[in-house]
Amino acid sequence: MSAFLWTLVLLAQGQAMRGPVDLAGYAFVDLEITVVAAHLTVQPTEGTVLTLSQSPLPDPRDSLFLYLEPTGDGARVTIQPRHPREEEPEGWRRLLRFLRDQPDSSYLVTITLPRSVPFREVVLQVGAVEGHLDLGGLTLEDLEVDLGAAAVTLDFSEPLAAEAEHLEMNAGAGDLQVLHLGNGRFRSAELNTGVAAAALDLSGAWPPGARLEVSSGLASVCFHIPRDLGVRVKTEGFLVVRDFDDLVRENGTWVTPDYREASRHLLLSLGGAFTHYEVAYDEEDCDVGD
Repeated sequence: MSAFLWTLVLLAQGQAMRGPVDLAGYAFVDLEITVVAAHLTVQPTEGTVLTLSQSPLPDPRDSLFLYLEPTGDGARVTIQPRHPREEEPEGWRRLLRFLRDQPDSSYLVTITLPRSVPFREVVLQVGAVEGHLDLGGLTLEDLEVDLGAAAVTLDFSEPLAAEAEHLEMNAGAGDLQVLHLGNGRFRSAELNTGVAAAALDLSGAWPPGARLEVSSGLASVCFHIPRDLGVRVKTEGFLVVRDFDDLVRENGTWVTPDYREASRHLLLSLGGAFTHYEVAYDEEDCDVGD
């Protein structure tokens, strides 16, 4: 049975799915993903089919399920544990016991997102997760990424299919690495961190007039700036340490060398308290990978 027909059958029965689900024909799709603890991989795929796979499966009552709800011309897709915390706390305890008993946190979750589907709003909420989230080449308007005690790489390996409106990243603790952020093609982006460590690779296809705002407390944030990107940096905050050795002071701001000759530009606003900000031109110095 095709993924599309299987989707219709499950919807008619009023059941949640473990996937796949065919999203062809919707004018837009809103997507929310919640993963409590796992090794998580999110990756793009061609076509219109979204898939969810888990290995090994926990108690069937507590594994991740995929919900599809048509909303007029569009649809809302939710991936989450079947029993929310407030409705079934015992289910969450079973899930956490399952995760505790797995050697080396071997609960693996893989989600593929189809590039041909117009995602309107995407929300990724992860707790104690290690993972790689690659959204390269997708079509989306707004993206929110909420991290708990996670060690996550967010990657835009290819430019999004069109310019996007806004990216919001919230990192309470743990480590966040962002690769090829410019390929997100967001007109505006923000990073809010608590005690997290973050490394942001600013390479990629930034749209004209792009802005990135960073607010943090007790954090360390490093920015890898490619040589062909002109960045103007504004800073404010309390006890903020700035490691801007390669930048040039200009009218109360800092700019990259050859700012005016750069082919693309970014306005970077930094705020917060007790934070260390660093700028690096070599990827290895910022630990942003290849």
